[in-house]
Amino acid sequence: MGDFGVNGKEVVAFGAAATNAYDFHSSGTIPFWSSADGGAHWMSGEITGMPPGTQVHSVLYAPDHWFAVGGYARAGAFYDSLPLVLTSKDGIHWTRMGTSAMDNGVITAATVDSAGHPVLVGSAPRPKSKPNTRTVLCGSVWVGNGTTTGWKRGGLGCSEDPPSAAVTLADGRVLIVGNRDLWLSRSPGPGRGHGS
Repeated sequence: MGDFGVNGKEVVAFGAAATNAYDFHSSGTIPFWSSADGGAHWMSGEITGMPPGTQVHSVLYAPDHWFAVGGYARAGAFYDSLPLVLTSKDGIHWTRMGTSAMDNGVITAATVDSAGHPVLVGSAPRPKSKPNTRTVLCGSVWVGNGTTTGWKRGGLGCSEDPPSAAVTLADGRVLIVGNRDLWLSRSPGPGRGHGS
């Protein structure tokens, strides 16, 4: 199991990797589990047709939708480098969202802002000027608009250790952290819960 999310008594969990996460076959399958009674009883399922390199890193519930997020491999790449977003109204029937408008990067963490909109955190490798130089990753944050398709992207700087975790504080602000970075959103308010 990779991660799980909770909404009241509903629990949704996902496998960390699809069957093609490491061998890069053209189509893979990823398992998920769903419980409507706080984990007493479970239903299992799987999503087929996953692109090569598929991995799920975070599961969350934002008002009216479940999200399972991670990354998959760009054609010819050997790591997950494009955002993966799976959505569901009931935690059982899942749809893979087109993410080309989100640009590149793998999503590593997720939370919600004070308005209940999803906040996704991830990174993408910066192109190297020389092949043998160290890999530098540029952090990103994507903030949803309350739908499953509307995302606004922001940059979180570049380093060898980009931000990789996110949490919503009791006052509604979002905290994004990495080994060297700490980002805190502005004071919560209507339409301002995701500002940095």
